[in-house]
Amino acid sequence: AQPYNLVNVLARNLQDYPAGDVLAGPSKLPRPDPAVALDVVRRLNVAGVRVELVAKRLAGECTDTDPWYQGRFARKTLDTSWMSAWSAALGEPADGGAAGNDERIAAERQAARAGMRLPRPNPF
Repeated sequence: AQPYNLVNVLARNLQDYPAGDVLAGPSKLPRPDPAVALDVVRRLNVAGVRVELVAKRLAGECTDTDPWYQGRFARKTLDTSWMSAWSAALGEPADGGAAGNDERIAAERQAARAGMRLPRPNPF
């Protein structure tokens, strides 16, 4: 980052954060919430995948129009045959584990399979 750009960012951050927080303010989690983090991880599953088509060769399937550039597109859920195949490949239930009794444990397991863990508290 150029010094001039950094000064502009810091000046803008002073409008929203105390002086001691202007460097980390926009990206720092002041109070990490493990329950919220686990909820986000729990939602990262095959059942939550959405597909967006944007291509001239798929014009027949693209039924929506972008209001700014009038580009054609379509938003769809993942086809059920693909969902089943991906779920099997990832070792997760086709519903993403949403039907499990203990969502917290399911989220922790899913995060561990993906090589993720909850972050440590921010020291700043």
